[in-house]
Amino acid sequence: MLPDFLIIGAMKAGTSSLFRYLSSHPEIVPSSVKETDFFFSPKQYDRGRSYYEGLFQGEGDRALEASPNYTKRHLRPGMPEKIHALMPGVKMVYVVRDPVQRLVSHYVHNLDHGRERRTFSEAIREPDSNYILTSRYHFQLEAFLDYFPADQFMILDSARLRDDTEAAVASVCGFFGIPADCDPAVMSQQIHPSSAKTRASLIERGLLKTVRHPGARSFIKRHTRKFRKPISRPVPSRDDLDFLSDALGDDQQKLQTFAASAAPLEN
Repeated sequence: MLPDFLIIGAMKAGTSSLFRYLSSHPEIVPSSVKETDFFFSPKQYDRGRSYYEGLFQGEGDRALEASPNYTKRHLRPGMPEKIHALMPGVKMVYVVRDPVQRLVSHYVHNLDHGRERRTFSEAIREPDSNYILTSRYHFQLEAFLDYFPADQFMILDSARLRDDTEAAVASVCGFFGIPADCDPAVMSQQIHPSSAKTRASLIERGLLKTVRHPGARSFIKRHTRKFRKPISRPVPSRDDLDFLSDALGDDQQKLQTFAASAAPLEN
């Protein structure tokens, strides 16, 4: 079974929540892991079609995958072409969030995982910043539009998904052409509630670089947690906000124009 539906992004915009809600639908077979990264990871892709099809096992007849890395064309070009080769009729939902809020959460996520040492201001000003390029939603979509028509995309605002979950999920189901039959109990759950973030210690980061076994990695994280330090969510300065406005404003306008020609922008 190949996916009929993909959630293609964006990172830190609510894809886990939407995947969980839709997975409760009786007609949908979700991938056995949320982020297969099949079209992002060369190692995964090289495992072939039969491996990918094997990730969708269940009683429904419509398969769903969610991998926000699919809208990181700056890190892995060529993903839309690969998706189109296997699933030319797939329908895609792009969950977007205020681009500045998203990249702040992205930055905190990397701090939490020990992958970021720079200040927020330094990180966003890096040439071809991953944070900024991931928040350029229309830039990411452009790569898909070389292979897919606009009506195969739906843009969903994460604020709507959070604040009016039932209606937002019903809109996605309508776009997919299935009844709005997701489990209300599941939709009432907060998948990733906000919590205090901590930075991995040097000890934890060093051990995790050398250990790959999932059980051993979980053991390391549990027993080194006491060495973690709290992370304060950065507050962008006025200069930062001006810089980000220049970097993201034009892309936001293009996204709004695109959304008007595709499935409705939920806001």
